[in-house]
Parts: sequence; C-alpha cells; structure tokens
Amino acid sequence: NAYKTQKAKEEKEEERQAAKEAKEKLYEYLISHPHMNSNLLYRKAHETLESHKEWSVVPERDRKDVFEDAIFFLSKKEKKEETELRAKQKEELAILLEDVKEISYKTTWADAQEVLSSYKPFKNNILFENIDKEDMLVVFMEHIKALELDFEDEKQKKFAKERRAQRINRDSFIKLLNELHEKKKLDSTSLWADLYSIVSKDTRYGVMLGQPGSTPLDLFKFYLEDLKSTMHEDKKTIKEVLKQASFEVEPDTSYEKFHSIISATDKTKGIDKGNIKLHFLTLLEKAEAREKEAQRAEERKLKRKEAAFKHMLKDASLL
Repeated sequence: NAYKTQKAKEEKEEERQAAKEAKEKLYEYLISHPHMNSNLLYRKAHETLESHKEWSVVPERDRKDVFEDAIFFLSKKEKKEETELRAKQKEELAILLEDVKEISYKTTWADAQEVLSSYKPFKNNILFENIDKEDMLVVFMEHIKALELDFEDEKQKKFAKERRAQRINRDSFIKLLNELHEKKKLDSTSLWADLYSIVSKDTRYGVMLGQPGSTPLDLFKFYLEDLKSTMHEDKKTIKEVLKQASFEVEPDTSYEKFHSIISATDKTKGIDKGNIKLHFLTLLEKAEAREKEAQRAEERKLKRKEAAFKHMLKDASLL
C-alpha cells in the first residue's frame, strides 16, 4: 500500500510537472508565433492552432489562461514597440526637416505636407510609411518654432550689427567735428550753412545720410550745445585772466587785442574760440553801455548847469 501510494504521488507529480511544462511551452510558442497579436480572439487562434501539438496537449481551461497571458504580454510588447517606432519616426523626421530648404518659418502645415509628399528622402523611406499624422504635425510645429527662433535671433543680430554700424558712423562724424574744432574751423558760434561745404566733402558725412536716428545736422547742433554748456566756467576763467592782466574792455577795444590778452596764458588753452568771442561781445556791449551812460550823465550835468546859469541871469535882470 505504501508503495502504491508513493507511486501514485510520483505519477501525479510527473503529470503536474508535465502539464506545467506544456503550458510553459505553449506560452513561449504563442508569444513567438508569427500570426499571434494582441487583437487575436481565442476562437480564431483555436481554428489556426488546434492541430499543433503545443496547443492540443494543454487542456481547454489551462489553454485559455495561457492564451490570455500571452495576449497580455503581446499587448505590452506591441505598445512598447509602437512607442519606440513613433519616437524613432519623430526623431528621423526632425532630422530630415533640417535639410528641406523649401520649408521656412512661414510655411503652413498644408504646404509642408505637399512639399514632403514629393520629397524623395521622405517618400522613399519605409520608416515613414505609416507615420502618425499628429506626430508629424508635432514635429513640424517644433521645427517651425525653432526656425522662428533662428529667424528672430538673426533679425536681432542684424539689428544689433546695423545699430553698431550706425553708432560707429555717428562717432566718426563727431570725430570729424572734433578735428574741425581743433583746427579752429568750428566753434560755438559756427553756422551749419558755413560749415556744410567742408563736411559734405568728407566720407564721414556721406555714410550718415539715410541712416535712422540723429542726422549730421542734429549732431552739429548737439556739438554746439556742448561747447556752449561750458560758457559759465569759461567766463569765470576769462574774468580771472583779465583781472590778473589789469585789462578792461573799452568801447574801442579790438577783438585781436582782447584775444592776445586771453591767449597769453595756458589757463584759456581749452576754451572754445566761439565762447571767447561771445564773451568779448558781451564785455564790449557792457563797455559801450557804460560809455553811453556816462555821456548821458554828462549831458544831464550840463543841462543842470545851463539851467542854473539861466536862473542866475533871470535873477540879475530883476535887480
């Protein structure tokens, strides 16, 4: 009895092990079968595989369980493969779009599809045969966004380059004005009409024409304003020099004489010639005003004397 019981146990274990191995073999058989996919129904699978040993040796109930496990595995596998394929397609399409010169940042999706339909590297690549249209649109939009950023970047670079060139042109023209000022051809009293014949022959004037922003005339005006802005300090220096020289401007003082006194010291070396001239005219006007006032005072004095004399004669005639 003990032998029979042991024998029965061994046979049962062998049957269980055989059934287990049969299910494992069926599972491996199903997930590797070329006709198997996650959408296949059990009924269709049975019609196709019922004559196959791997299928038939497994009982119906166990077979259905193994089939469902295989379908679950294939479903996950297919989804992973689909995800990987779509990622590969999008990656390759993004690379391909870089070479399509007909597509710019202004190209519409409809126009892009038309271009790609006749573009051989796209049309002849089996990778793109079943590419998802939405995936294509996503890649296209990302490509267009990158092109727009590149365009804006180039636009900003071009704008910055132009601004830099314009600034250089303005600086060069100001340098021209400095040169004219150093040569005493330009001062705070200069007129554009008088200076035009000189600056218009210089290329530094020509390159300024047509560019936006300050014109040569604007820069000339700004330059004169800068020269005149030092007038107050210049007056103080000139007044100090005249005081040290004990010199006073009279109505008959010439500009040449005044200038010789002012230019005799290094203190006035940096003073603009026009400012010196303007201050001279101011002092000259004051001297002339003083002289006129003195004349008027003298006339008033004479009139008073005449009136007193007449009054004295009148009193004498009454005696």
